[in-house]
Amino acid sequence: MILAPHITFSGNCREAMTYYRDCFGGELHFQTVEDSPHTFGLPKSFREAVVHATLHGENWMILGSDLPDTPQLKTGNRLCFQLHFESEAALNKAFQQLSEKGKALQQPDRNHWGQLVAEVEDSFRIRWQLIASSY
Repeated sequence: MILAPHITFSGNCREAMTYYRDCFGGELHFQTVEDSPHTFGLPKSFREAVVHATLHGENWMILGSDLPDTPQLKTGNRLCFQLHFESEAALNKAFQQLSEKGKALQQPDRNHWGQLVAEVEDSFRIRWQLIASSY
């Protein structure tokens, strides 16, 4: 299992993640909304937003994305912890345990990369994004 912080930015993800790369080193990759299957129906101005950024070193990873012009984005919900599981069974177990006293924000479901993804806010109001990849 790998634990990685995921930071949501207000439209400046590329700038921030590039800064973090300059500070920490590592390899940096971006995917914009325009490069993803999520483009349909979105305003042209939103298509340049970063839907997924990954900065990784040998034993660490920082993830980021943009959510520009969203009033729901406030200090406190800009950061979540992302757990990467080796099996779907382990993800489902963690999801059940975290959501038992917490709040399920997204039921386990497949994303366009084929990963099983779920999101939970636990009883301490910490957000967790759970991911299991099929390799």
